[in-house]
Amino acid sequence: MVHEDRVSPGGRDRVLLGFALGCLGWLLLYAALTYLGRDSPSLARFTGEILYLVPIAAFVGLSRYAAKRASGRDRTAWRLLFTASLLWLAGDLTWAYYVYTTPGSPPVPTLADLFYLLRYVF
Repeated sequence: MVHEDRVSPGGRDRVLLGFALGCLGWLLLYAALTYLGRDSPSLARFTGEILYLVPIAAFVGLSRYAAKRASGRDRTAWRLLFTASLLWLAGDLTWAYYVYTTPGSPPVPTLADLFYLLRYVF
C-alpha cells in the first residue's frame, strides 16, 4: 500500500527546517547543561540520566509512527527497530531508576542489563 504525501513540497521544507532547528536547539541545551553540570553533581546526574532520554524517547515514537505508515518488508524492519529502541529506552530508564534510588552505586548486573541484551536480539 502506497501512502500519499500529505504535505506540499514547500511545507515539507518548513517541517524539515523546524526539525533541524529543534535538533540544534536540543544539542545546544544539552551541551550547556553538561558544561554547567561540571560544578553541580546533581545537575550533571540529571542531564546524563534523564535529559539524555529525550532523544531516545523521540526515536521510539518516530519509529512507531514509521512502522504504522510502512508496508510489507519495510513495516517489518520498522517494527524491529521500534522494538529494539523501546528496549533501549527501558534499559536506560531502569538504569536511571537505579542511579537515583540506590545509595552508592547501582548493583551489577541489573534488570537494565536484561533490556540492553534483549535489544540486540531485535
